[in-house]
Amino acid sequence: HRALLLLSGMPAARVLPNAVSFSAAISACEKGGEWDRALLFLSGMPAARVLPDAISFSAAISACQKGGEWQMALLLLSGMPSAAVTPDVVSFGSTIFACGSHQWRVALHLFMDMLSTGISPDQVSYSQVLEATMPIEIGGEIFREALSKRMWPNMLRDNGSMIDLHDHSCGSGRLAVRWWLAEVVAERLASGRNSKAFTVVTGWGKSREAWQTGDLQEEVSHLLRDCGISCEAHPTNPGCLRVDCSAVAPSRLQALFPSVGARENKRGCRFLNWYALLCCLPCGRFVPKPRP
Repeated sequence: HRALLLLSGMPAARVLPNAVSFSAAISACEKGGEWDRALLFLSGMPAARVLPDAISFSAAISACQKGGEWQMALLLLSGMPSAAVTPDVVSFGSTIFACGSHQWRVALHLFMDMLSTGISPDQVSYSQVLEATMPIEIGGEIFREALSKRMWPNMLRDNGSMIDLHDHSCGSGRLAVRWWLAEVVAERLASGRNSKAFTVVTGWGKSREAWQTGDLQEEVSHLLRDCGISCEAHPTNPGCLRVDCSAVAPSRLQALFPSVGARENKRGCRFLNWYALLCCLPCGRFVPKPRP
């Protein structure tokens, strides 16, 4: 309500609202959980002779995400080209986040749309699409692609004996731990190095971003225990898990992250087997291609 009062009072103070002030008001609605009021601000911009931009659209999409309105978020994204606004990595990522795991097919299709329009996914959008695909096993290819693009360059520490998940969603964090166990920890165990001392850094919530929902430490703890790997919270650092893999054979760890279609082309570059993913999805695009 304060955002609405401030914005509506600007003309009386002889201050004309602009895209920045409208976007700030929409973001305030997002934080307050008022997605419908955020859409009111967005729809009122043309009447105030202010053209909406990618920032204002993304803020409105985020407000819809927070309100659980994934269909409205998708509608806003698909309507951006008709408003002469080109969707960017933030608007795509926010819509993917809004879809969540309950609409993983839509989220995955949006991710493909983003690639087809020439937008390079960033660390956040990779984490968001992996969060959406967490309940299924097709996220492995996307995770490998993100690794090949060094999306998490500081993920491994202490020569691989520690993995830091601070920049991950729950979905990408689970895949990161599975990959780490299969391809890093298993190799160290097989070579006789670090037979017991491994650590997973999950953090304990204070530095988590708005898109990093869920309890990452709980997710990782359940994953490890389901794999027969014992773990416990660090006695002096509650944001770390001490992991004991001494009772697990390296071959069993290697099976936690099998190859799921990523392979090498003739030039030795990794690429995604998108056909395998497309078989899961309906045809069509959610976001129209920009007009030439």
